[in-house]
Amino acid sequence: MKDNSSKVLLVGPSYKIADYDIDYFENKRREGYKILSYTGSILYFREIGFAPDYFSWIDPTSVLSQAWSVIAESGDFFKNTDMLTANLFHDNAATYKKHRLITTTSMNKENCRRITEELPKFFNKCHWHKVRLINSIVKASRVKELREKYKHLFKVRPRKARELIKKIRRMEASRFDDYGPDGKHDFLVPMLTEFMNNDLKIPDFRKHFYFIRCDKLSGHVSVSVDKLTTFVLPLVLHHFGDSLDEIRILGFGDFEEKEMGRNVGRWEPESFKTKEAPIKPIPHSEKSTERQGELIAMAQSAAIRQEERTRTISSFRFLFGHYYLDYLQKEKIKLLFENENSYSRIVEEVRH
Repeated sequence: MKDNSSKVLLVGPSYKIADYDIDYFENKRREGYKILSYTGSILYFREIGFAPDYFSWIDPTSVLSQAWSVIAESGDFFKNTDMLTANLFHDNAATYKKHRLITTTSMNKENCRRITEELPKFFNKCHWHKVRLINSIVKASRVKELREKYKHLFKVRPRKARELIKKIRRMEASRFDDYGPDGKHDFLVPMLTEFMNNDLKIPDFRKHFYFIRCDKLSGHVSVSVDKLTTFVLPLVLHHFGDSLDEIRILGFGDFEEKEMGRNVGRWEPESFKTKEAPIKPIPHSEKSTERQGELIAMAQSAAIRQEERTRTISSFRFLFGHYYLDYLQKEKIKLLFENENSYSRIVEEVRH
């Protein structure tokens, strides 16, 4: 069942959410916002004693590791919170596995049972939304070649360029897959059928829940793809449907303000944080081999974190410009950020 609310506050898991206390969220609720907690932000809501209207996640690790104990030990705290997610985990997660979605958690029979049978018991109700997958896995080199051609044509032959951009979009969004309420495969809808229609240049997010897969579209690996544009926004646009006219975002896109640790700037309760062991001094008499090894390992770790941030930001830039910029304007939906960050600056840039 869809929600007919007109305003939604999306709360992601970044460390910035700690700047907003319970009074802020209570005021937003009084202003008419439905508040949706995505993954790790549910831990912060529990800590400040505020039960959001919705809890959402896509990676099973989000609910089967840290969040599980917090939710399970909260009694009836989330009794008025609905769980909102994709219908990918029934039938032993056959759909999740079919499309090679990545998680560090084993999708064995017991974990699938915990997700589909045990987890919903902690919440008011569970919305398992039928998935229509946009599989955007294409050869990046071919798309890049066509986009370069488009830039040239746009200057000399704009009409021809407009025809080419339609072809590029059809390539980038290669197909849809539909899955029914039980998670089983229903039918395959060829992407070209809809995207060759000149009146439909982008998916109708209100009509269907489109989960966007974008592994190789811009040379990314799926672990570093932005979840706001691939999962959260499509889910919210579909669930709230025609009534939705404002989306406010907090806790997504906060990458650059400080050096991030292992979890790329996510908020964590103090009890979950692991203390780093102090670096032992190495006697001067020893050769510098061990010290060099430490420095190399630290540099590699920092480089990996930076690469993850770069890929995530890059995927947000591409997907927002490709799927959401025109759609939100056409549907007259406001997209607002509560604080300035990497994502908000990209949105302002592509709007102008």
